[in-house]
Amino acid sequence: MNDPARHIGIAAVSAEGASPCYRTVCIEGASLLGRHDHPEVTLHNHSLAEYMRHIDANRWDEAGRLLVDSNGHPRSEGRVHARGTSGS
Repeated sequence: MNDPARHIGIAAVSAEGASPCYRTVCIEGASLLGRHDHPEVTLHNHSLAEYMRHIDANRWDEAGRLLVDSNGHPRSEGRVHARGTSGS
């Protein structure tokens, strides 16, 4: 699977946010690519506790750096990215 359009990276903050994002990729992938088919998916996230330490201390720049780090994860480089957040 060398086609970059067939690989999506998800940079997640929480399981609650990443889960619907992942499900959407799989459901929409099947509708576009055929039964049981979807792009390859790579998910990376740091612990939610790590994000919350920065958020609780009002260090939003540090929380943002965690997302940037997930985008730069070696398996994710050069891929389409979707960020999963909980919205809560």
